[in-house]
Amino acid sequence: MRRIVPLVMVTLIPLTAHAQQDDRSYLTAFLEDNLSSVGRQVVITGFAGALSSQATIQEMTLADSEGVWLTLTDVALDWNRAALFSGNLSVNTLTAGTITVARKPVIDPNALPSPEATPFVLPDLPISIDIGKIAADKIILGDALLGQPVEGSLEASLVLSGGEGQAKLTLKRTDGPNSQIDLAASYANATSNLVLDL
Repeated sequence: MRRIVPLVMVTLIPLTAHAQQDDRSYLTAFLEDNLSSVGRQVVITGFAGALSSQATIQEMTLADSEGVWLTLTDVALDWNRAALFSGNLSVNTLTAGTITVARKPVIDPNALPSPEATPFVLPDLPISIDIGKIAADKIILGDALLGQPVEGSLEASLVLSGGEGQAKLTLKRTDGPNSQIDLAASYANATSNLVLDL
């Protein structure tokens, strides 16, 4: 009997590892497919800890027709994994070692509305997004954004659901003059009301 138990455990280890690999692949594909759209491609590399509430991602990139414009490295997620199955991406905290914004994203011409179409609307994603805290030890803004490269630290939050969005952001510069940007904004597609505090 003593020999049988270890033998059973050794036999089950590869099956458990295979299940974790399948689960990781499923979640990676789910996130990439649901966050990507026409003119926007999300790629997630090195997703680990998919079976727990603490997950890590080596790198996550957002690209458009001209290539990658946003890169997050050394990402850690404290999230509600089960919420994905009800169509919600619920994240308590999302931290990154580095966030690099090389430039503004390019809007795909195929995604543009016709000239007579409605005004600006928030993206209608197939899942809702609720990120309680986004933080980065280092954020790098390319010179294409502000006319000169800027480095700093970031803390933010984001909610996007049902055509309504809210965002808060604090950016502290660390590579030059002592400066800080504080932003709080909300928008609703139904009313077209924009609230902005900058």
